Amino acid sequence: ADFCFSPDETALAVILRNQDKMSSVFFTFLVYYVTGCVPERLPPKLDVLTTALADVGNTVHNQINNVSLAIQQSDLFAKCGGKGGPSKLVSLLEISDSAIHTIYNVLFGVREILECQNFNPIYTSLVYDAVCISGVNGLSWIFFTSLSMAVFSMIMVTLRVAIYEY
Repeated sequence: ADFCFSPDETALAVILRNQDKMSSVFFTFLVYYVTGCVPERLPPKLDVLTTALADVGNTVHNQINNVSLAIQQSDLFAKCGGKGGPSKLVSLLEISDSAIHTIYNVLFGVREILECQNFNPIYTSLVYDAVCISGVNGLSWIFFTSLSMAVFSMIMVTLRVAIYEY
């Protein structure tokens, strides 16, 4: 009953009490979801990593363009060992660009999965619906069933004694 009076505060107190047993990222996400996804509590590491990857991707794009432009405008073929040297550099940069795009897309997908609209409904239905509504209803059924068993057991014992006495 105390838990259902203010479930968010109670869950947050349990999380804060066990903070030293969790990783900092997991703790930050739990606090974020339990507190109703307050923007100030958004875990910053995912945003920083996504922004850094986007910056690296832009840098690689710029380098590919610079190298391609330099190949066309200079005697880079001769300096890099013939026609194969610059093309190997461009292909290496293109592979790096592709890998960075893949990592960025994966991180962006993880970020979308970890958004509040995905996890907060799970927490809300678990705490409010399952524990506070269904749990209390289940406990009331258990109480009334146990009370009925006790009353009917006493009636049965009383009537049993009456049968054997007379």
